[in-house]
Amino acid sequence: MSEAAQLGQVTIGMPVYNASRYVTEAIDSVFAQTVTDWRLVICDNGSTDDTVEVVKRYESDPRVSVVTSDTNRGLVYNFRRAFTEADTAFYMWLSDDDLLHPTYLERCLERLGQQRELIGVYTEASEIDQDGAQTGSFVDGPHPEHRIDANPAVRLREAITAEPALSFFGVYHTETLRRTDQLAPYVGSDRTLAGHLAMLGPILQVPEELFVRRTHPSSYSHAEFSNRRKFTSYSGFSPQWYRPIGVERIYRLAGLVHRSDLSIGDALRCHRVIFTTFAWLTVKTQLIMSLRFTSHWVSRATGRDVQLHRLLVAGAKRAGKVARLSGAKSP
Repeated sequence: MSEAAQLGQVTIGMPVYNASRYVTEAIDSVFAQTVTDWRLVICDNGSTDDTVEVVKRYESDPRVSVVTSDTNRGLVYNFRRAFTEADTAFYMWLSDDDLLHPTYLERCLERLGQQRELIGVYTEASEIDQDGAQTGSFVDGPHPEHRIDANPAVRLREAITAEPALSFFGVYHTETLRRTDQLAPYVGSDRTLAGHLAMLGPILQVPEELFVRRTHPSSYSHAEFSNRRKFTSYSGFSPQWYRPIGVERIYRLAGLVHRSDLSIGDALRCHRVIFTTFAWLTVKTQLIMSLRFTSHWVSRATGRDVQLHRLLVAGAKRAGKVARLSGAKSP
């Protein structure tokens, strides 16, 4: 704890919107941290419930500040606005429905102090439902050790193929985040951010479940696919967001390679990873998203829980396993 304390403050940006049901637990988990030298910035995005009244109760603590908005300007705007308030050496985002174990900041800051080459640290996570019941562990990728590889291309491949929802909420050097675009108004910009950070430096995952990810019907991941109008109003994206997602990511990431201070060789290897990875990822993602939309409307029409996309993913995993076994048996 002493090493963590010596590193100074960390700013925690918490974007909130109609979060009165869960936000108290999220804020209390910050107050429960063993590291107390933090600043919490809560940015409300035009909530229509009593979220503002709930969060303002915490302003009696000088470490907490609340920023409000009269209108909902979208999720991306709110996350970016929270980051503009960062004035400390380290920064992290925390959703209004997720939780931190008491030693989360301590573990992350300790590793950042011990391994100066790291640009960020996050931990393993557990997952809970809307009632707080634990539903299992949340795994972001098969090879988290690749994120600390000396080769930027290896780090990049892991970052853009893994689930970014966990590393996104890690503790980072504020100046490193300022070199990125943070989030942008297109689908999958969190994955682009993960890729850019991977090119900028190694990111360590601490093998302890100190982060708690909550899933519930009103969360972003559910809202994303319910219908286009809800997605647009909730996230602040253009109504034309439903386009080949990989094309946007290729364009953005390819441009970011040259902002990552890489050697010519590393830059070329990163370009190859970007194009080869998203060539198949674009097709897969578009197909899965189309099936999720179809499942949504079929479910509404039939009154049954139809999830065609899950059948596709399960079939693909089974086919991949069979292929690997066949390859292992061949001479």
